[in-house]
Order: sequence, then structure tokens, then C-alpha cells
Amino acid sequence: MDEGIQPWEYEAELIGGLIAFPALIPDVASILTADDFDTPKHARLYRLIPTLPGGIGPLLDHLAALDHEARQPFGGAAYVLALPMRATIPDLVEPLALRLRADAIRRHVAAVAQNILVGIEAGERTPTIIRDAERALTGVRWRLAASSPKDQT
Repeated sequence: MDEGIQPWEYEAELIGGLIAFPALIPDVASILTADDFDTPKHARLYRLIPTLPGGIGPLLDHLAALDHEARQPFGGAAYVLALPMRATIPDLVEPLALRLRADAIRRHVAAVAQNILVGIEAGERTPTIIRDAERALTGVRWRLAASSPKDQT
């Protein structure tokens, strides 16, 4: 994926793909969770989309039933309406989901490393830092295992 494209652009492309191709929701749901999204409005949309019948119509109907303030955390109706136009071809939705999952794992590892450095700067004892790092890496290993591509055999 291109270096100049920001993570939220990939997220918007994926959400647009799920709106345009609702049959792909189960495949993507086996790869991503809402916590994998860096942008809160995309995480909210990702939680909402599987709860509605497929397509843009039910999603817009749901948003239209909300007052203006309640629509804003989703980006607003105009933003949501434009998302399917950002969608990639169906064959690229799953690889895009895998990319977003890998990005989420990288963000998690960076946050763990930052917390370890803060602990070191605060004068925490080394055994505590090592124990915390081991716990965090166990979580990363679990997430990596969960994001492994399905067997193609």
C-alpha cells in the first residue's frame, strides 16, 4: 500500500467495501474487530454495519432516524453516503482487512514499547518492566495468531 495514504483512508475504503458488498462482512469479521480501527467513526460504523440488513439504504435509514448530534460520531449522513464510492473491488476487501489488522498490531506494539520506556524513565525496576513486556508480547502473539490468513488447503 502506498506510503502517502493515511490509515483512515484505508479504513474508509474498507467500510465502503462492506457497505457496497455486504456479503463480505463475515469474512472481514473473521479478521478485524472494531478495536482494530484507528478512527473512532470507522470503528462505530464497523460495529453498526453487521447489525443492519446489507447495503447503503438501511444504514442511511438508521442514521436518518438519529438526530443531528447522534449522527456526528458516524461522520454524518453525507460522509456515510460517499463511503461506497471509495470501495475497492470485492477481491481486495479481505487483503485490505489483513493490512488494517497488521497496522493495529503495530500500533499496539508501539504503545507497549512506549509504556515500557515511560516505566524505565520513571525508575521502575527492571523485573517489573520485563514482566510487563512479556505480558504485552503474549497479547501481541495472540493477536498475530488470530490474524493469520485462513488455510488455503
